[in-house]
Amino acid sequence: MKKNICVFLAAVMLLSMFGCGSKPPPTSEPSPEASASPAPAENTDEPKTTSSPEDSGSGSDFDVDTGLFNVTITVPASFIDEGTTQDSLDQKVKESSFKSATLNPDGSVTYVMTKHQHDKMMDELRSTIEDDLVELCDGETYPHFVKVEHNDDYTVFKLTTSTQELTLEESFVTLIFMIYGGMYNTFSGAEFDNIQILFIDESTGNVYDEFNSSDMGE
Repeated sequence: MKKNICVFLAAVMLLSMFGCGSKPPPTSEPSPEASASPAPAENTDEPKTTSSPEDSGSGSDFDVDTGLFNVTITVPASFIDEGTTQDSLDQKVKESSFKSATLNPDGSVTYVMTKHQHDKMMDELRSTIEDDLVELCDGETYPHFVKVEHNDDYTVFKLTTSTQELTLEESFVTLIFMIYGGMYNTFSGAEFDNIQILFIDESTGNVYDEFNSSDMGE
């Protein structure tokens, strides 16, 4: 259940950047979409295929293929606007830096971009996440947050707090970290099955609480 929530929220946020649905696509920056299903005739190299840590066949997974030259992302039909047509996708391709966008028979859409474009998109996504993490500790919305540390792929977060008695809003920060981790790994094409959040007491340096997304639904 938790993993479903994580990927769903990440998808909603990223799709708004993709220009899917009713929002217009950006005209200058490449949408933070990589491509996901193997692009026929585009990839001649052996792709690395991964998917979100959801049960395959759930109908809500993002499939990511990372090849030597191209990256493709297939966005599930459930996240695509009902009025989407191949013509509208072709127009979005002209206004963005995608190599192609294909409307599949099942209603899903496969986006293809170069490896270079994908790398740039991931750099921009990482920069956005880092900026947001800094804001978490600005003392305004979350007054008890001291600092946030994380591993390279955002699957482990260490949150140092000035007290163990967090506000209700602060206690829900786990959802924010789930979104960051799910978002980054889904679009990087990496396999992940857990987002871990460790709460650390500033005065002792000890972990006083731990949250694992893999525990949800158990």
